[in-house]
Amino acid sequence: MAAAVRPVAAAPRRPFVLVAPLAALIVALLALLGWVLLHGVSAGRTSALLGKPAPEFSYSTFDGKAVDLASLRGKPVMVNFWGSWCIPCKDEAPVLRQAWAKYQHSDTQFLGIAIWDQGDAAKAFATSEGASWTNGMDGDGKIAIDFGVYGVPETFFISREGVLVDRYVGPFVGDAGSAKLDQYLQRLQAR
Repeated sequence: MAAAVRPVAAAPRRPFVLVAPLAALIVALLALLGWVLLHGVSAGRTSALLGKPAPEFSYSTFDGKAVDLASLRGKPVMVNFWGSWCIPCKDEAPVLRQAWAKYQHSDTQFLGIAIWDQGDAAKAFATSEGASWTNGMDGDGKIAIDFGVYGVPETFFISREGVLVDRYVGPFVGDAGSAKLDQYLQRLQAR
């Protein structure tokens, strides 16, 4: 007679063993996201160019005027790289507009440079966002390469002596972003 086959009992499931590591990963990612939102993407990122003369550049504004960084020597300069296709750039626009309204009558120069973009789309974006400070295109990407830009928005701060003194990677957004940008601009003017 054949031996009766007994069903093998399944090992008891331990959902906690499976769920706990996944929950820990989610909590860690949320904590990282919170830290980045609180401190900005720039936290911990530096540039080999900081403390050195800013790369010289020239470009044309959307209305055809020539801009040459060397001609701005003696004035603090903020250079913001952006793109019309960039959602964080759109989120940042109100903060830049507010800062421009505050600093436009000072000697601080705001330069906006669209990169990796189409001229018509970039011009339309600047117009629709009320970006009335100096804006134009880096058509061949050379300016962005010289500054070491690897994403948009990215903002650089150049002293009156032409030295690159600060860099911020990511958008300035909301009240916290406005306060942070104001700190950068005040520090720039005090140099």
